[in-house]
Amino acid sequence: MSDSAWQEKSEVRAALRYGHQAMRLDERDEHAAAYALAYSFAGRHEEAVRHGRRGAYLNPAEGSIVYAQAMTLFYAGAYETAVPIFERIIEVNAEDPLYFLFHEGLAEAQYGLGNYTAAFDAARRSLALKGGMIPAELLLTASSAHLGLRDVAYDTIRATTGRPRDLAGRVFGHIRDRASYFRQIRDDLHQADIPL
Repeated sequence: MSDSAWQEKSEVRAALRYGHQAMRLDERDEHAAAYALAYSFAGRHEEAVRHGRRGAYLNPAEGSIVYAQAMTLFYAGAYETAVPIFERIIEVNAEDPLYFLFHEGLAEAQYGLGNYTAAFDAARRSLALKGGMIPAELLLTASSAHLGLRDVAYDTIRATTGRPRDLAGRVFGHIRDRASYFRQIRDDLHQADIPL
């Protein structure tokens, strides 16, 4: 195990420990959301989804809290359930400073469903709001390649730092069904002759 992987595992364990303590002391929406994401990163998806729902129940009007719920569903591979939650967050939270992330999450879930045009559109909106977001760049590249938009795919991947394989591993490493998600990204990039 590499030093960075060991460090990440250690940080996830610490986040779970602190999240548990925070929830015991004061069950608040932001505690539930943070705890839910820590469970996702630990690969404990059922618990992640449960805590994500709890956070959204405690504060259904807060975009970042509901975003955490949608991301736990995405990480658990429940793309179909996550999409309408992302769409609702986008619809009602246009002034939220994390608005670009809501579009990025929608792109991730749409790509997982195989809705490449919707993934392309959401990734473009995310990058228009805040450039340099690696997940959105990678999804824009892969969905562009899938849709036959090679120029867009090449231009986007040139703007990123690192190789697509390395980026995909860092960005989507916490998804339950990451093997098929990575395979689709690889196949789409291969289709556009973008080397891994």
